[in-house]
Amino acid sequence: ARDLDFGARSVTITSQGVLRIADGAVTIEAGTLTIATGGFIDGRGNQTDRTFGGMIDITTSGAVTVQISGTATDGINVSGRDGAGTIDITSGGSVTIAGQLAADALTSEGDGGTIRITATGNIQSLAKSTLSARAGRDAGDSGEFDLDADGRLDLGEAIDLSGPDGGTLNACAGQDVAVHAVDADAIGDGGGGGTVNIVGGTSVTTLGAIDARGSTSVDGFGGCGGGISI
Repeated sequence: ARDLDFGARSVTITSQGVLRIADGAVTIEAGTLTIATGGFIDGRGNQTDRTFGGMIDITTSGAVTVQISGTATDGINVSGRDGAGTIDITSGGSVTIAGQLAADALTSEGDGGTIRITATGNIQSLAKSTLSARAGRDAGDSGEFDLDADGRLDLGEAIDLSGPDGGTLNACAGQDVAVHAVDADAIGDGGGGGTVNIVGGTSVTTLGAIDARGSTSVDGFGGCGGGISI
C-alpha cells in the first residue's frame, strides 16, 4: 500500500489531473481534498492483467469535495472486470459529491464493490452525481454503501446497488436524512432483493422510489423481495 501524507495541507486534483492506483491500495491523508471537474482517481481494473478494482482510503481533518463530472473518467472509480474495489472516505468536515463515486462490476460475473463515507459534518450528493456499486448479474457478491454523518445526510441522486441479489445500503445521520432514490433490485436468476437501512436523528424524507425487488428465475420462480427499514 502507498501512503500519501500531506499533513494539514489542502490537496486538489485539478482538471485533467489523474492519480492512477489501478488494482493497488493507496491512502491519502490531508487537511482537505478536492477533486475538480476533470480530475480523476483511477482505480479501475479494466485491463487483461488487472481485473480487480483498487482500494482508496481518504482521511481528512476538513472537507472532501468531488466536483461535477464531465465524463466517465473523472471523480473516483474503482470498478473492475472481475470485482470492484473499495472507496473509504473519513472526513473531519463535510463530504459533498457532485461527481462520480463508482465501484461497479465491468462484466456480468464481476462482484460489486464497497463505498464507505464517514463525516463529522454533513454528507451530500447533488443532482446528476453518480453513486454506484453495481454487481454483474452472474456475480457472487453484491455491492454495499455505508454512509454515516454526524450532521445531515442528503442523497440528491439515485444510488445504484443492483446485482445478482440486491446490494446493501446503510445510511445514518445525527440530524435529518433525505433520500431521493435507491435501486437495490436483484437482476440475477431468481435473485433476492437487497437491504436498505436508513436512520435519521431528527427525520427521514423519501423523495423517490426505494426498490429492493427480487428477480424471476428461468424456471418461472421469483426471488424474495428485500428488506427496507426506515
